[in-house]
Amino acid sequence: MKMRLLLFFLAVVGLSVGLVVVWKKLPLPKSVPPTPLVIVNNGGAQVVEPAPVEEEVLPEEKGDPAFVLRARPTGTICDAENAICVDTSYLNRQMADPIMVTGTAIAWESRFAWQLVYDASGMEATLIDVEGVPTDAPDMGQPGPFQIRAFLPWINAKLPAKATLVLFEPSPKDGSPTHVLRIPVLLPTQTRTTKIFLSDLASAETSDCSKTVPVTVTIPQTKLPMESTLRRLLQDESSSPLATDTRATQIPEGTKLISLVVANGTATAEFSQKLDAGGGSCHVSAVRAQIEATLKQFPGVKNVVISVEGKSPEETLQP
Repeated sequence: MKMRLLLFFLAVVGLSVGLVVVWKKLPLPKSVPPTPLVIVNNGGAQVVEPAPVEEEVLPEEKGDPAFVLRARPTGTICDAENAICVDTSYLNRQMADPIMVTGTAIAWESRFAWQLVYDASGMEATLIDVEGVPTDAPDMGQPGPFQIRAFLPWINAKLPAKATLVLFEPSPKDGSPTHVLRIPVLLPTQTRTTKIFLSDLASAETSDCSKTVPVTVTIPQTKLPMESTLRRLLQDESSSPLATDTRATQIPEGTKLISLVVANGTATAEFSQKLDAGGGSCHVSAVRAQIEATLKQFPGVKNVVISVEGKSPEETLQP
């Protein structure tokens, strides 16, 4: 009798151990939601929903800084995800005019944006705001080199000594900044004077539309004064304090300088198509005179060739 009980006990223990082993080996579904609980009360049924089961969130989905797009290149400073990187030598660097910044970036459609900002009277002011800086990436999602080149904006007072270079990628969803990299820099505080030439309105009303009036302006100290002065001319709008009842610019607002090359006494300037926005013979004569006079003030420039994108000089500024 005792032998039978012992054998029965051993059989029950063995069966239990086997069931446990099989249960542990069975694959279980992930995040199976619990079944709603039904409570019956006086013939009626009330359904009580259980608490929702939290799903696992990947680090990159919750913005974990530990998630990076690539390993940080040696000797660089990057945003939290290493999307935009520049050399550490840019930290607190004394910038020149024009500003030159190089680095590498991984960006949506291989383009990102940047700003140069400074704090004025407790408020952040933007000196330069540029979108669409291209990266020379071999393929989508891969890093590519980029280069930023921009002249500091004209101001009548001195530039602030300190500023912040902000590089970021606008979100493809709503344009909000992502992959933000902020770099403290120093700006050139020295300035120089130069001249831009505006159209003489009084003479234009009579007979000579090509007569210009020189105006002395202040620009940041630069190694490229000719290009900086020409860009200063393009920034002068009719609402500028420099414009008066007798002088103003005839260059269409929004005109951009594409390139400026000086060789053998000839300055060849190419502009955006905005320059050739139309107008009569008096208008185009005034525009041409402003550009030529501004460039010919510099020693060595005897001739000026003007063109716009997609047109030859002969086709440019025709009435």
